[in-house]
Amino acid sequence: MALAWVITAFILFQLGGLILLLGSLVASGEINTFLENPANIEPYLTHLITGNSIMQILVFAFGTILFARLSTQSAEIKSFLRLQTDNRTLVYSFLAVLLIVSMQPVIYLLSYLNAQIPLPDFIQGFEDSQNELISGLLTGDQLLLVTLIHIAVVPSVCEEIMYRGYVMRMFERSTSPMWAILITGFIFGAYHMRISQLIPLILLGVVITWLAWKSNSLVPAMAAHLANNGGSVFLANRYPEMAEVDFSETFTLDPLLIGGSVIFSAILVYVISEKVKNRDGGAP
Repeated sequence: MALAWVITAFILFQLGGLILLLGSLVASGEINTFLENPANIEPYLTHLITGNSIMQILVFAFGTILFARLSTQSAEIKSFLRLQTDNRTLVYSFLAVLLIVSMQPVIYLLSYLNAQIPLPDFIQGFEDSQNELISGLLTGDQLLLVTLIHIAVVPSVCEEIMYRGYVMRMFERSTSPMWAILITGFIFGAYHMRISQLIPLILLGVVITWLAWKSNSLVPAMAAHLANNGGSVFLANRYPEMAEVDFSETFTLDPLLIGGSVIFSAILVYVISEKVKNRDGGAP
């Protein structure tokens, strides 16, 4: 059921996004210009990202909630999707944000190492076009708040409902929690269709999935997701050159920074695990 929804959601998201893009271009009178050179999508990024956000809300959030009703009773949807909080959720969310921030040097290093893997020309061309789109979104002239909503707020809510809410819960029914975390994290990374960034995306997916499982709530996962994406938006807004880093080129990263990132992240993982033990009397 989880895989069926992942595939269905992907198709609906892509088709719906295309329909919304073309519809908005028709409404704005830009459709003819677009059709003359459809490969040049950069002038239409506002249309693209708006359609993207709308489809995330319709498919990843509301669609997942509706689909989840096939697997549980309506009255149990909230707990099934981990859409609940308790008196420690705020603490877990704070620790989750700290963990994601502390991991950034390691993620940056993995991004560089992943980019060194040679790709076929047609895949590399797709990756380059993706990088250009993302760079254009991060450094565009739209308001910072608008960029944050599209790139950070909407994905951190809608993707978490789908992945850490429904997909992980369904895999938990058929396998162990640890396998469910690993599989969900892998699907999350692969779903972004960024082969040159697959390794760091999977790592993020696994860590955020683990946070949702440990806290038994999507709120800390949403907070971590928001911190990761929102941090990228703020940094690109403040330092536009960071949005155009070419990981195929040689660059240096302070080993002390990497070491500190690993140590501090490990400490936070331990603290989060211990808080769960203290809460439940034993690790889940």
